Amino acid sequence: MSDSEMKVVEEEKDEPMDAPEGEQTDAQTGETGSSDSDSMDESDEEDDDDGEALLIKQYVEQLAKIDEDKFNYDNYVQLLEIAHKMTDLDKIRQSAEIFAEAYPLSPEIWLRWLKIEVAIGNSPDELRQVDRLFRRALGDYFSVEVAQEYANLAAKADAELADTIWDALIPAYGLHVTKGRTIFEAYREDHLAKNGDGPEQLNRLARIYEQELKIPLRNMEDSHIEYKLLCEKHKAVLVDLNPEKFERRYRQAKDLLQKMMPYENRLAALEPHCHQERADLYREYIRECRSQLEDDDLQVLYERSCTDCCLDPTVWVDYLKYLDKYPPDPDESEASPVFAQSVLDVVNRALRNCPWSAELYVEKMRICEREKRGKADILKIMEEV
Repeated sequence: MSDSEMKVVEEEKDEPMDAPEGEQTDAQTGETGSSDSDSMDESDEEDDDDGEALLIKQYVEQLAKIDEDKFNYDNYVQLLEIAHKMTDLDKIRQSAEIFAEAYPLSPEIWLRWLKIEVAIGNSPDELRQVDRLFRRALGDYFSVEVAQEYANLAAKADAELADTIWDALIPAYGLHVTKGRTIFEAYREDHLAKNGDGPEQLNRLARIYEQELKIPLRNMEDSHIEYKLLCEKHKAVLVDLNPEKFERRYRQAKDLLQKMMPYENRLAALEPHCHQERADLYREYIRECRSQLEDDDLQVLYERSCTDCCLDPTVWVDYLKYLDKYPPDPDESEASPVFAQSVLDVVNRALRNCPWSAELYVEKMRICEREKRGKADILKIMEEV
């Protein structure tokens, strides 16, 4: 077939087939398909506009409800839910800030917001703004889930910001018996990703394993195997290893883990509504293990109990009495929000959760008196009551 003949055939293929007599195709008329499509698009746009207008109306109405009753927790929850339905980041931020002025935000509320911020943050300035949000979140409640998302920010950040994040996470969240190992895993992965596997970096990696393996953590046997393999593979470059000291600390941590895990398993088995049982179990856990735990481990247990029993003022009082007996070290590194807080910080957190508790107000006055605060501070507390 000649080139000219091939061209004729292709042109014929491109022509539409004739419609039966008395009928016309949509393509020939150029009307039916186009008009149907246009009308559907217009209908979808109208539906979208109507839905958006309805959400805006609901948002404004919810703000009015909050103005009328600033102490109704559910009003803030509904406002934030509407903002998320609007998929408007400015509204999400606004509603979360309004919520945070009245109440501490739960880890679940923080996570929903923070995941969006981590996903869209790219520039160093944006990531530092997100870093500040994470520190606020961890200041509300001790939450490994928030800490794990914070670790994702570290992986995205430059080395300087990442180091400050790990300085905040490892000392406190690395102590969580059942979830701390995930924080160390993320730390090691970020260290290797940012620094490579040269001799200096491998020695730093070995130190991270050694830091982890002296802490009682679930599944620590897996990290122990990984550490041994690292030492065997890179024994030519690893220095300052002390196998005897390391193994002694590892065995001590593992023995302590055996004592702690029954309490962890019992906590995990409790139903969400078992508030009193959970508070009592934390008390038993702390009482039975405190003689073998370091101060930081004990404080983390108190923090966990306050997160899991945040509306029980007696749990906060227990924590305050512990801090009164074992006050925070003023020389303690301020990198970790958990250990940097003062006793007054903790009682203020307690009152944000339990503003109805007279006992907590009394504790706050006692703290102010011990710290030799002025009469004006005491009178202000009495006015708040």
